[in-house]
Amino acid sequence: MRDFPQMELGSIHYDPRVIADITKAAVEETEGVTLIPQDFSDSILELVGIKRLSGVDVKIDNLHNAVSLEVKIRVRYGLNIPDIARQVQDLVRDRFDQLTDIDLKDVNVKVHGIEGGAA
Repeated sequence: MRDFPQMELGSIHYDPRVIADITKAAVEETEGVTLIPQDFSDSILELVGIKRLSGVDVKIDNLHNAVSLEVKIRVRYGLNIPDIARQVQDLVRDRFDQLTDIDLKDVNVKVHGIEGGAA
C-alpha cells in the first residue's frame, strides 16, 4: 500500500452560534437542567434578526486557538448542584470531542436558579 503525502486543504472555522448550539444540545441531555430562558433584550435582538442563545456565552481566543464557554443553567429542586454542574461540564466536553476539533479551554457552569420545589 502506497502512502500519499499529507495535503493541507484549508481551515475550518466555527461560527459562535454553532458552538452555542452544540452546548445547548448537550445541556438538554442532562436530566433536571435547563438553560436560563431568553430575557427581554434577547427577544428584541431576535426580532431584528440577531439570534443569541440565552444561557451560553462563547469566548474565542484566536491567539491560542481555544474556546471558553459560560453555561448559565437552572437546576431542578432536590438535585445535587455540584454533581449536576460537573455532569454538564463533562457532557459538553464529550460532545465537542465527538463533533468538532475545538479545544475547549474552559466550561464554566453558573447556576442561576432552582426550578420546582415546595411553594
